[in-house]
Amino acid sequence: MTSGSGEKQETVEENQKELRKINKGDLAAVKHALDEILVDVVTDADYPEDFTASNVRILLSLVVCLMAPASHFLPAYVEEHTSFDLSKKAIILLCLAVYAVGSIILTAFAYMYEKDAILFTKQKKVRRRTSPCASRHFFSPTDGQRIRFSFSVSLL
Repeated sequence: MTSGSGEKQETVEENQKELRKINKGDLAAVKHALDEILVDVVTDADYPEDFTASNVRILLSLVVCLMAPASHFLPAYVEEHTSFDLSKKAIILLCLAVYAVGSIILTAFAYMYEKDAILFTKQKKVRRRTSPCASRHFFSPTDGQRIRFSFSVSLL
């Protein structure tokens, strides 16, 4: 009898998720913990996470970050290996312009598309309706979700 209750206790402990202690006074830690819980709940509901926005952001960041070594090494390479009549200053200004435009695009992307989104999801994978006359609701549970959460505290 004791071995049966011991097995139950072990399975309960294995199934129970790891609890994290957070400082309730640290608003950033509270928001981060709530974000993690929300992501877990939504992804457990069979909504696969959509990484397109983060992949676009990483690609734009890579292009912007590559402008620093390009502005350092490209003028010497162009001078030695090509017959173009570009000055060092023109190449450096071009790299600087690409950096500035890329940074503006990243900021606009974060402001207009991501906003304060925590998670982007794809459509829920479910069976298709077999009835041809089945109407689709405007807010269907199979549509992808953009989950936003704004967290503000008034200290009055």
